[in-house]
Amino acid sequence: MVYRLRKSEKLGLPPGVASYSGDISDQKIKIDVISFKPESGKKSYSHKRYDPDEIIDELDQISDDIVTWIDIQGIHNVDLMQSIADKFDFHPILSEDLLSPQQRPKLDLYSEHIAVFMRRVFDNSDTLELETDQIAMILGKNYILSFNELNDGKFKTVRDMISRNVELFLQHGNDFIFYVLIDYVIDSYFLEAENIEAEIDEIEDLIATHKFDNLNEQIRAVKKRVLGFKRIITPLREIPSKLRKLDISLFNQSTKPFLIDLEDHIFQLIDVLDTNREIMMNLKESYVSEMSTRMNEVMMTLTVVSSILLPLTFITSLYGMNFQYMPELSWKYAYLIVWLVMIGIAGSLTYFFRIKKWL
Repeated sequence: MVYRLRKSEKLGLPPGVASYSGDISDQKIKIDVISFKPESGKKSYSHKRYDPDEIIDELDQISDDIVTWIDIQGIHNVDLMQSIADKFDFHPILSEDLLSPQQRPKLDLYSEHIAVFMRRVFDNSDTLELETDQIAMILGKNYILSFNELNDGKFKTVRDMISRNVELFLQHGNDFIFYVLIDYVIDSYFLEAENIEAEIDEIEDLIATHKFDNLNEQIRAVKKRVLGFKRIITPLREIPSKLRKLDISLFNQSTKPFLIDLEDHIFQLIDVLDTNREIMMNLKESYVSEMSTRMNEVMMTLTVVSSILLPLTFITSLYGMNFQYMPELSWKYAYLIVWLVMIGIAGSLTYFFRIKKWL
């Protein structure tokens, strides 16, 4: 889905009313639950998958001494989302935001929760547009909830990371998983940044080799992607700084040093996008300059050809007049002389234009 505002669909609804405003409504909802007991053995780790009608009963089993991460893939079931919101005592505004998958990337603080909204980016090979889907992560007392607009298992890599490094995650609380999820999404942005840089390099090569077919459309598409990508990245600057300044039990001091690296990655992406934007502007100017040069060359060639044909046209027009008495018409070699004169004029002009390097 292309990242666009959809607030008009909620026009007339009271604040905090849960209403899904996305486009996806026919995909199967997948729910993965990972749980482990901090500072315990590896055997405390478990990973299970549930259907939507099973998860509510499972939520009743969550205890204070066990860290639980619930990954919900698919948010179009309003009844399920409302049941989860009621179970964890979400603020109505938070419930509304979760069902509105066009949120601006942001961090929201509530009395019992920290909510982060981000966007995953991926390319559409057919339209060359930057498409996105919403990812929301909520940190609670002993749990993490992640809500994915699509059910394509985007956090499978994180789940595999936890299963391979259980001892590491056992040393930390749920806030460390919360940080890892944010870091994973931001790291995935570097793949898109690399794709954009590869396309910029391709455009530079096309301009250098004078291959201009559909190049203007390609420049416009990449420039639009850069601007759309920066629109997603720029609001993320506030997330690490806000988390570092928090003085609440939900976010431990031991996790805060990791946020420095997170903030560095965000600013690195912003710098890359700023550079790419300047490069695209320069490439656009180079393209326009090359096209103007080509047009000038064509106009010069046409002008030279016209200059050569002009005196020849004058001669043929002169002797094409239907006067009865034209002395040259009675000459025996008049036809040959006219041809020699015209060839001489054309040759002389061609030689002159070559000396001037106009041909």
